[in-house]
Amino acid sequence: MANIINRDTIGDMARRAATKYGDKTAIIFRDLKLSFYDLEREARRFANLMTSYGIKKGDRVAIYAYNSHYYPISMIGLAKIGAIQVPINYMLNAEEIAYIINHSGSRIFIVEDILYPIIAKDQDKFSTVEKWGFIPLGDS
Repeated sequence: MANIINRDTIGDMARRAATKYGDKTAIIFRDLKLSFYDLEREARRFANLMTSYGIKKGDRVAIYAYNSHYYPISMIGLAKIGAIQVPINYMLNAEEIAYIINHSGSRIFIVEDILYPIIAKDQDKFSTVEKWGFIPLGDS
């Protein structure tokens, strides 16, 4: 029988994994290795940053970046505060991205800086975005 009262979130699972597996490798991305402890720490930092920007349970945060370690960090961090990650495919055009952002109601839009020129001229079309964030090139 499923336990519907004490359900774990992705954020809870990451915390438990950090306790159980500690320094064992959780993520490998290019030359970067993150342990379960590192993943939990970075996810908490991201959650704290989003909370400082006013993000709360039920809010949506869009991420527009190439595939990298930022996706699981942000997903876990947002889950810790009950917010929702809206991943944006880097192969979409600005009009498609604006539709997804506005339809999802994303309040924060985090963009990998190398992708910013794709949406720069259409920035005013992202009506729900209150704050922009950038992932520096080379970090992903």
